[in-house]
Amino acid sequence: MSLQEENGWTPLIMTVLFGSRDDLTMKLLKKLLDLGSDPYKVSKIGYSVIHLSANLGFFMYIKEFVSWDLNFNKFTEPANEIPKTSLHLAIQFNKARVVSELIKSDTIDLFI
Repeated sequence: MSLQEENGWTPLIMTVLFGSRDDLTMKLLKKLLDLGSDPYKVSKIGYSVIHLSANLGFFMYIKEFVSWDLNFNKFTEPANEIPKTSLHLAIQFNKARVVSELIKSDTIDLFI
């Protein structure tokens, strides 16, 4: 379930990018995770589905990922950039609702 296409996009990443951000998309994300998709697998630009959701400000996905106890402290793996966590990305791209949700989460380390 974590197969990647030529850009390194997994089914989870493609669902976040091209899904309609509704209940059906949320069910698909949950099903992909249940089937063994790796939410930490990174694309060629070094982003996982968690990083991508934070970067784009997809609050509803972040909120759902928090409820699934995913690790938000993992760093991106970019080729020529400084590695960042999902919180770093949400702050950098001014995604206030995502920042708020991450800070409320028990899974985020504010001191990284």
